[in-house]
Amino acid sequence: MFSSSVAPPMDLYGTPTRNLHDFVVVHLQPNQEFLTQARQAINLICTFLKENCFKDAASPRPRVLKVVKGGSFGKGTALRGRSDADLVVFLSNFKQYKDQLLNRKEMIQEIERRLREFKNEENNIDVQFEVSKRQNPRVLSFTLSSGFLRDSIEFDVLPAFDALGHYIKGTMPDPQVYIDLIKSHRPGEFSTCFTELQRDFIKDQPTKVKSLIRLLKHWYKKYVYLEKAQLRTGESLPPKYALELLAVYAWEKGSGQTDFDMAEGFQTVLLLLQQYKQICVFWTKFYDFKNETLALYLRNQLKKPRPVILDPADPTGIVGEGSRWDLLAEAAKKCPHQQGCLSHWNVPMAKVEEQSYCTILLPLKTAQKLQLIQNVSAQLLKETEFQDRGQLGAQSGAKAQNPPGSIGASSARVSSSAAAPMDLYETPARNLQDFVIGHLQPKQEFLAQAGKAIDLICTFLRENCFKDAAPPRPRILKVVKGGSLGKGTALKGCSDANLVVFLTNFKQYKDQEVNRKEMIEEIERRFREFQNKENNIDLQFELSERPNPHGLSFTLSSCFLGDSIEFDVLPAFDALGQYKKGTMPDPQVYIDLIKSSSSHPTGEFSTCYTELQRDFIAGQPTKLKSLIRLLKHWYKEYVHPYKAQLRKGESLPPKYALELLAVYAWEQGSGETDFDMAEGFRTVLLLLQQYRQICICWTKFYDFKNETLALYLRNQLRKPRPVILDPADPTGIVGEGSRWDLLAEEAKNCSAQKCCLPHWNVPMTKEEEQSYCTIL
Repeated sequence: MFSSSVAPPMDLYGTPTRNLHDFVVVHLQPNQEFLTQARQAINLICTFLKENCFKDAASPRPRVLKVVKGGSFGKGTALRGRSDADLVVFLSNFKQYKDQLLNRKEMIQEIERRLREFKNEENNIDVQFEVSKRQNPRVLSFTLSSGFLRDSIEFDVLPAFDALGHYIKGTMPDPQVYIDLIKSHRPGEFSTCFTELQRDFIKDQPTKVKSLIRLLKHWYKKYVYLEKAQLRTGESLPPKYALELLAVYAWEKGSGQTDFDMAEGFQTVLLLLQQYKQICVFWTKFYDFKNETLALYLRNQLKKPRPVILDPADPTGIVGEGSRWDLLAEAAKKCPHQQGCLSHWNVPMAKVEEQSYCTILLPLKTAQKLQLIQNVSAQLLKETEFQDRGQLGAQSGAKAQNPPGSIGASSARVSSSAAAPMDLYETPARNLQDFVIGHLQPKQEFLAQAGKAIDLICTFLRENCFKDAAPPRPRILKVVKGGSLGKGTALKGCSDANLVVFLTNFKQYKDQEVNRKEMIEEIERRFREFQNKENNIDLQFELSERPNPHGLSFTLSSCFLGDSIEFDVLPAFDALGQYKKGTMPDPQVYIDLIKSSSSHPTGEFSTCYTELQRDFIAGQPTKLKSLIRLLKHWYKEYVHPYKAQLRKGESLPPKYALELLAVYAWEQGSGETDFDMAEGFRTVLLLLQQYRQICICWTKFYDFKNETLALYLRNQLRKPRPVILDPADPTGIVGEGSRWDLLAEEAKNCSAQKCCLPHWNVPMTKEEEQSYCTIL
């Protein structure tokens, strides 16, 4: 922060390097009041679009399937005093890309007509429309002003074909989605269909990366926009989206830390812009090279004239293709002469590198290519020899490890075409990643079907429960999806979903405890009626032995589901209220929880924090969630049989404990998105064997800054070990009082099997404090 109380100057070029972060916070970041007002305005327009458009249209009447919020508001990169929201309206009458192209003009005209009626009905709303010069416009643009808004908001409403269908966040869309897109032969024309992915790609970046994006957008608006005067007819500047993607790339390659130097990040992107003729970047988060058709298309895209920045959500879109990059480079070149730009990150510009997440291809001369091929061939030969020695070493108890920096340093693939064996203990350590992919990871088809089933149950809960209850009638505030399907850690053939139903009549924790049984009985009654009406749905209810059950458990089977899904529906008090993802809840939330939990078992009200528990795991890297899948499979196959040894009242530690230990082991031992699966697996097994030393807590959602909370947390951390504090609920010690000794026994047994070789060096008795995780 500034050493004095004086705010940083408004002129970016007059701002010292060390103050750039403060410049963003003070001048560019919208205040909370405006964001709340803007959210009300966006929700107002969304509700209008869902409920009023096409309501008296001729049959077959178009239906609004969903409205996706994009733009700077959706991504979390809005600038103060200049805010925009893209609302993509997915319509039922757009059955394919072609329908969107042919019929969008008619849909836009109908939406505009309805909005003009809406404007006349609402006295406190003013809508100013922008007339499109296009013959077949893609978008309806308007500016909304209101008595409850300090600044106006620019809206773009875009009708679109629902290409993704029931997309589950965190998964990769079916390759056929992109093959159909490629066949449409209109590169980038239908990128609106993938707004959800574009938004999530930026939205899920760390907060400070989004601050860097704000800074770049401000620079673009203030210093680049002036270059428009040099444009000839038909020319354009590269879009701001190109800057967003370059910011992400620069951060991934140059820093990777959530707390970085803002000036270094800013300067790095400016240097990339000056070398735009070398840039060729793409990500394999939503599409990759595994499908032959897609691989051929992607390679052709990457051969095009540079700069090539492939849209991470739409492989047909080269962001800024044909734009005047030279003008952007010229503006970037001027900036380093100013006071605001000095040091930068060391980001490669002429390097061939492949990662699971991001690939950068840059020009190589023929001699360099030949040398590269020779190097790769030599490394592959070494890797094969090393793997053979590693397998022999495993049999003799020796520790095998790939040379640092070699190709084999990442998790090895199965060398033959044969699938990995189904028995985990018979699977060689080097093949564990393939074991997860081949045997544990659910197919995309099932995930899509499961998504439909979950949406069906959620819709039923919202629309049917309590509709004829006596006043004051309970209302459902929201339904939060948890469980393995919500976290993105579902196992093939074994999927569960926790649906936490937040109710208006639960005003405090005590209401949840006293009234939940009545709510559960009402929900069950409604579900039984629902089952009788729906012939293709079968629900098997599980009777609870508790006098005051926490939830309603049932298994759903259907003709459209390959496997059944286990559901837990849990009524809860909405303790978090309007929680904004990525922020820390108000400490008072937890102080109230502590007061309510004093006479209750540990974690009694953890369901109130399902949203945080889910996001904590769902937000982890993909491969870490694969490690969690592997641990859950191990638990199911090898630990579950120990239930026979339990006496009355005893229990095994829950699978959630394994999930948290996997996160801790990865944070402390690796931190890389592409790590060795066997090392991660073995590390968690070693932690389990030393369970009496474990004491872990994270400070992502609560910390020691509040005195009341700090005192409570210290008391929690003094309790008998193992202590794994629930990162979302400090009253919950995960697995407290469970039979950890049985878990440790099987972990020891597993460590002697084929699947276990090296491990990460993770501290067990270390006092360390980090902004994210604390180990005491």
